[in-house]
Amino acid sequence: MKKKKKKKAIKKGYLIYCLLFWAVCAVPSVMMLFPSKGDNSAEKRTLEELPKIQNENGTVNENFGDEFTAYVSDHFGFRQQLATLDSKVKSDLFHTSSEEDVLIGKNGWLYYTPTQNDYINNPTISEHGIQNIVYNLRMLQAYTESKGAKFLTAIVPNKNTVYPEYMPDYIRTSQQNGNLENLCNAIQGTEISFLNLADVLIPAKDSSETSIYYQTDTHWNSTGALIGYRAMMGKIKTMYQNYENCSYVTEPAHQGDLWGMLYPSSEKLENDNIYDIEYGFEYQAPYRNADDMIITTLNINQEQPESLLMFRDSFGAGIIPYFSEQYRFAKYSRALPYTLYNMESEQYDAVIIEIVERNIAWLQEKAPVHGAPYAENVPEAENDSLMVEFPHIEESGVAYVHIYGTIAEELTGTENYFVTMTDNSGTEISYLAYHCYEKEKLEDTEIKDNGYSLYIPTPDLSEGQDYHLTLTVQGDNFCKSCSIGEFTT
Repeated sequence: MKKKKKKKAIKKGYLIYCLLFWAVCAVPSVMMLFPSKGDNSAEKRTLEELPKIQNENGTVNENFGDEFTAYVSDHFGFRQQLATLDSKVKSDLFHTSSEEDVLIGKNGWLYYTPTQNDYINNPTISEHGIQNIVYNLRMLQAYTESKGAKFLTAIVPNKNTVYPEYMPDYIRTSQQNGNLENLCNAIQGTEISFLNLADVLIPAKDSSETSIYYQTDTHWNSTGALIGYRAMMGKIKTMYQNYENCSYVTEPAHQGDLWGMLYPSSEKLENDNIYDIEYGFEYQAPYRNADDMIITTLNINQEQPESLLMFRDSFGAGIIPYFSEQYRFAKYSRALPYTLYNMESEQYDAVIIEIVERNIAWLQEKAPVHGAPYAENVPEAENDSLMVEFPHIEESGVAYVHIYGTIAEELTGTENYFVTMTDNSGTEISYLAYHCYEKEKLEDTEIKDNGYSLYIPTPDLSEGQDYHLTLTVQGDNFCKSCSIGEFTT
């Protein structure tokens, strides 16, 4: 009897164990009946929606399986908690990351994986590409100065450029130069107004009482941003507030973006220095937060009616308050391409391009939107044998006609690209083009070195005219041209 009771107890125990096991497994699925909506704040993306079996036209949705798998992956119960637990186990026990975009460094430091090529000095931009960027910056500066504004390009270093000592030991650097060093060397000796903020931030970290980048975030903290602001203002303006003797308190005030990606359900605030600064500027509506695509500020306390136009990335969020206090009016844009057409009707005293090291290649991707500069004395081509691919002519709103494409020739990036527009009467207008490869418009996945791009202003066009376009490329030892299309207004 005792053996039978024991067997029954064992069976009952197994049954209870199995029921509990299946109940635990079923909980995430049951929780899908109460789906999450909106953006995932930790991953900064929109969750997948429940797919439909039929398309709107009544046909079968052939991608239903993949879309449903993605939906389940985004909506199963306790997803963020389980992801956080998985990350904790892997990081604490094995010192590895469960998030492909996050590198786990030493002493609690986290790094952004896409910066790894820069850290190991792997030059992902060719010598030709570097020359393209130099050419484009020279054109940008010339255009800005022609409108009466000072110009500056400032490169913010990646976190592991400033703090390489906390990177994982298994990632080794090489002795060659990376993209930033190659660009600095190419710009050296030119007239381009350029600032490599690594030259300022690396020495500053040794004298700073606290770190100048967040440990658990991609970006510089308020102290690093203040150091960067001082360096940039020193290149643009002679009189400005540097806040050198400004007091501060250190307190938990920042949720790291890398921490949120790795541990989505774990809220951890990192220390930041809160400076005792009384700001007089005001944000102009509409304003939600520092991630807004366009931000404008007004400071009526500034006696000098100076204005600033800054094209910035996410690093720019930290410096907006400092700059806004120094200008009567300031406009900050995260839009790509850079939209300089405002300078046709608005007066700016300074134009700054702020871009992080890992995104340097963007400077040869999308041509800035403004009327292409006129070119006089275009050299006569030796022949019309220039080879081009994918020439495009398209209207860009009401203000411009966008001309872009690629050149199928061996070039170096130092050549001049001229586009000549000829109307029915034979009247010609010539323009300079940027060395930019319009990746998205050309439906490509990577930036290449052989692009040209420019915007022809519509006031240069007459209604009802036929226009013929010719591209001329002038190198050190050659000058070739070819037809790239026609259009009618």
